[in-house]
Amino acid sequence: PSAFQHVGMSSDEAAEFNVVKLSDKLDDLDFVERVAVMLNAEWGWSLHTRIERLLSFQGSKKGNSLPESIVLERNGLPVAHARLLESLEPDVVLIESVLVEPSWRLHGLGRLIMAQ
Repeated sequence: PSAFQHVGMSSDEAAEFNVVKLSDKLDDLDFVERVAVMLNAEWGWSLHTRIERLLSFQGSKKGNSLPESIVLERNGLPVAHARLLESLEPDVVLIESVLVEPSWRLHGLGRLIMAQ
C-alpha cells in the first residue's frame, strides 16, 4: 500500500497532494516564500532570514543530498514541511522538524511526510 493509504486517504484524496524536495523548487521564489511564511507562523523569525536559510541550507549546494527540506504541497501551496539532516552514523538521517499547516493538522499529513 502507498503512504497515502497508510494514513487513511483514498487515491482521489492523495492525488491532491505532491511531495517535493525544496532544492528542486529553489527557482520558484514565491513557493519558497510560502514555505517560509508557514514555518514562521510556528517559529517566528524575520521573513528575510527564514528565506535565506531555506535557500542556503539545501544539500545540493554542497554536492550532497542533505540537509534537505521536504514539502508536501496541495494545489501548489505548502501544507507540511520536514527538515532532514545528515547524521554521523551511516544510513541514518536526522529529522530536525516536522510541521503541518494548522488547518491541515489531524489529517495524517505529518505521518505522510514522515513516510516519504
